[in-house]
Amino acid sequence: MNQLRRCVACRRCGAKQEFVRIVRLKDGSVVVAGDSRVHGRSVYFCRTAECIEKAKKKGTASRLLKAQIASWAWDEVVGLLVQ
Repeated sequence: MNQLRRCVACRRCGAKQEFVRIVRLKDGSVVVAGDSRVHGRSVYFCRTAECIEKAKKKGTASRLLKAQIASWAWDEVVGLLVQ
């Protein structure tokens, strides 16, 4: 069974492996999760700088996670694009 996810910026659907995931944990902290075993409320982004910048600028990810995303977390997401 293929698990489809949707980018919060461009709304494109695709396989789970095509996206970067940010998770809000139960304690309220926000982490970039490369592992699906991290549990919590999550949002997905395409692996493009355009989608990440769009979500950051509009505040879409923060609103959906119901938490503020620290600048270091955004930097970590952008760092994943380089890999």
